[in-house]
Amino acid sequence: MERPTRSRAASLPDPGSEGVSSAAFSPDGRVLATGDLDGSVYIWNVPARHLTAAQTGPGFEAVESVAYSPHGKTLASGDYDGSAYLWGRGSSPIALTAPGANNSMYGVAFSPNGQILATADVDGSAYLWNVATQNRITTLSGPSSSAMYGVAFSPNGQILATADSDGSAYLWSVANHSLISTLTVPGSSNGVSSVAFSRNGKLLATGDQNGNAYLWDVATGHRLATLPTPGPNSSVSSVAFSPDGKILATANQDGTTSLWSVTAVASPS
Repeated sequence: MERPTRSRAASLPDPGSEGVSSAAFSPDGRVLATGDLDGSVYIWNVPARHLTAAQTGPGFEAVESVAYSPHGKTLASGDYDGSAYLWGRGSSPIALTAPGANNSMYGVAFSPNGQILATADVDGSAYLWNVATQNRITTLSGPSSSAMYGVAFSPNGQILATADSDGSAYLWSVANHSLISTLTVPGSSNGVSSVAFSRNGKLLATGDQNGNAYLWDVATGHRLATLPTPGPNSSVSSVAFSPDGKILATANQDGTTSLWSVTAVASPS
């Protein structure tokens, strides 16, 4: 079996001047999209390691998030201008604009079947959109009306998790558009910045601005583990499970990425 070298395979310099906020691989892994704070989405050929396209649109501000649909034909971007954009469905992007004025979209995620797009909004709401018709299906308003930073669908598409700046993550029924449970970080008023489901959908990971990551039992809402990250004031900006669900990666704003053995830490805390 080939062993990972733990070395950097390539460096893709930011074509913009403001910094990269997010990245997403296409399902086949051959294309990488990066959302840039300069208001652009950059498309990279991964095998060739070169930039193939720069996408901008009317009213573009900072691009906060990007996500590919499961079939890879559509790219969604969440923009600081209050809209999500769908790319690849015509010569120009299709805008999905949230109600209200200038409500920055911090997160975007496709459902596993690609039929629904979820967006997280600074106004404290998540929105579900019909990708085919571009119509808004429903609005999921967080109990605190605090900004929502991220969204993630469970692998079966039945649950949507939202990351909230009030220090909680929320689990929603996609079919009933109703709140299932609230997962509140203990002893912290700092926001939840990222959420991710394990491959089997039984675990939810949350990354928080207090410098910790947490593992939760989705069925019961119980906190299974607290993962204290190294360094002072090291806000966790992103969490992600490995495909087999055995490793959790946490990315910190202090420049550290940590890998955790899920089987070793998933015990009641």
